[in-house]
Amino acid sequence: MNKLNTDQFGNSEQPSKTEQSFRKLSHDAGEAFGSMASDIKATTSGYTKIGKAYVNENPSKSLAISAAAGAVVGSLVTLAVRRRK
Repeated sequence: MNKLNTDQFGNSEQPSKTEQSFRKLSHDAGEAFGSMASDIKATTSGYTKIGKAYVNENPSKSLAISAAAGAVVGSLVTLAVRRRK
């Protein structure tokens, strides 16, 4: 017995056209979302590999870039906190 096709009393009923359409729409949306998530994962994985290779080839330059980025983010956070007071 499929719980999706029964009412609260266990009586079997056929899903309406609207319900069938909604099920198909939600299934298709789930497949599309899964496909997009897979694409994003593949893309970010590629960027991670490229980034690691760059750091291995240029460790001092990578350290300088990360220090500068940290200083900028820290300054922005400090400014945001001071403006709230």
